[in-house]
Amino acid sequence: MPSYKEIGIRAAAGLHEDCAHLIAQYVRPGNSVIELAAGAGAFAARLADSGYKVMANDLDDRNWAAPQVRKLALDLDHDFSLICPSWTLMQ
Repeated sequence: MPSYKEIGIRAAAGLHEDCAHLIAQYVRPGNSVIELAAGAGAFAARLADSGYKVMANDLDDRNWAAPQVRKLALDLDHDFSLICPSWTLMQ
């Protein structure tokens, strides 16, 4: 299994690298980013290492391996505006 800093990546080969490159084209480091369905946290860790303020969400806490990234466990099968009413969570 591919990994980033020993955190397993469960995505197509090269997807994290391609997405990080796209984000870097449009979002400057220092800005806030939220990753949904973050899995074990490999992509969130990659973004944090690139200088973004990252928050991640994944309902499953069992495999989280990116302690430097704040992680939520919100059930996104509900009305998003009710479970995450304020983006002040990013601060």
